[in-house]
Amino acid sequence: MLNVSYDIVCQWHKNLWAHMKSFPQSHALDHLTKYICFFMPKFHLLTHVAKCQTIFSFNFTCYVSQTDGKALERGWSNINPVASSTKVMGPGCCHDMLDNHFGNWNWEKTIELGTSLLYKMKDALAEKAVHALAFEEFDAVITPEHHSVWLEEMQAWEDNPNDTLISNLLEAKAMGEYFLLLK
Repeated sequence: MLNVSYDIVCQWHKNLWAHMKSFPQSHALDHLTKYICFFMPKFHLLTHVAKCQTIFSFNFTCYVSQTDGKALERGWSNINPVASSTKVMGPGCCHDMLDNHFGNWNWEKTIELGTSLLYKMKDALAEKAVHALAFEEFDAVITPEHHSVWLEEMQAWEDNPNDTLISNLLEAKAMGEYFLLLK
């Protein structure tokens, strides 16, 4: 499985396989053997239409929901002070300077990984308890018929959340739609 996060993935993913045909074989992905999920970083998500917000959200995908998709860009804030030095360097020195700074950034992330993961695990365990209780309460009041239908629909959507042909269960329905159903 390959997870792809990009600011405008809602547009970019549409022609990916057509463009992939022009890639050298060594760089091409086979969409028949690779499962790719497309995501939009959380910072950019709210600037898109509602459909994009549910289809390309990390929040609604198993095993990645708390990812924000911006980790790759955080290193740039660390590198900004280096810009004034690198603009007067030759290409080789500039490359070495940036390589050293990014290497240091990555090393600092590595040595902080244990602390970071412990904090996130403690937070996740507390959240799991809250969500498990809410789910159990909800599950106890729905009918078996609704349960099986919803489970099938959810499984189809989770199997391929980027498939726009599958009805998105996470989109809010207008109250008018429900009012018509009640009549």
